[in-house]
Amino acid sequence: MIYHNKKIETYFIDGIEYYKSNHRMVYNKEFHGRHGKNWSIKELSYLCKMRPYTNWKNLSMALERTQSTCMNKYNELKKNNKIDFYKNI
Repeated sequence: MIYHNKKIETYFIDGIEYYKSNHRMVYNKEFHGRHGKNWSIKELSYLCKMRPYTNWKNLSMALERTQSTCMNKYNELKKNNKIDFYKNI
C-alpha cells in the first residue's frame, strides 16, 4: 500500500488487510460503513460507556469506524471533559 508517497507495509489474515506497524485493520468499506460521517449522540454515548469494558477493535466494529477514528474521538472527548457527559446519556 502506498500512502503519501510512502510504502506502508500491510499483511492479510482471512482476506482482511492489517497494518504491520500497529496491527490495526486498514479501512475497509464493508466493515467501516460509517467512515467519514458525523458522530451521532447515540454513538458517542456508546463509545464512552463501553470503552472501559471493550477493546478498540470491538468498539470500532460495533461503530463501523476505524480503530484510529474511535481512539481519536475518545481522546478528543476526554480532552474536552465530555466523557462523563456522554456516559450519562
